[in-house]
Amino acid sequence: MMDNLGKLHEAVYNLKAYYQQILEKNRAEIAKLQSENGLIEEHISHADALLLGYQAAPTKTLELVPVPEVVVRTKDNRSRSRSRRGDGPPLSDRYQGMSVLGAAGEFIKSKNGKLLSLHEIFLEIFSLHRSSRTQTDLKNLLSRELSRGVKEGRFYRAKTPGYYTWDSSKVKRASV
Repeated sequence: MMDNLGKLHEAVYNLKAYYQQILEKNRAEIAKLQSENGLIEEHISHADALLLGYQAAPTKTLELVPVPEVVVRTKDNRSRSRSRRGDGPPLSDRYQGMSVLGAAGEFIKSKNGKLLSLHEIFLEIFSLHRSSRTQTDLKNLLSRELSRGVKEGRFYRAKTPGYYTWDSSKVKRASV
C-alpha cells in the first residue's frame, strides 16, 4: 500500500509541475497578447484622433502615416446634374464636352424665335447610330434635362407639350 501511495504522490507532483509549466506558458502568451492589444488600442486612438482632426502627439511605438483627406458629399457640394456624372452620353461633334442640358440650351438659343420639338433637339445634339432602346433612354434623359432647364429659367416650354423655345413671346401664342 505504501508503494501505491508513493506512486500516487509522484503522479500528483508531476501533474502539478506540468500545470505550472502550462500556466507559465499561458502567462507569457497573455502578456504578449496584452502588449499587442495595447499597441492596437494606441493605433486606434491615434487613427480616431486623426479622423476627428486632433493633433495627437506621436508615440514611441507608433509611426504615423498621413491619412488621405476624405471628401464627404453633402447637399451643398454634390453634383446637381445627373448628366454631369461620368462622361455622359456621347453628343454630336458640335456639342462634345458639354452637358446634355448645356447642349440643348445652346441649340435652342441658336434657333431663337422658333419652337423646337423634343425630337428635333434630340436629333441635333445626339449622334444617330443607336438602337431604339438606347434612343428611348436618351430621349427620357433629354426630357428630364429640358424640364430642369425650364425650372432653372434657361429657356421656355411652349403650351404645346414637348416643344421648347428661347423666346418668351412664343410661349403665350404657341401653336404648331
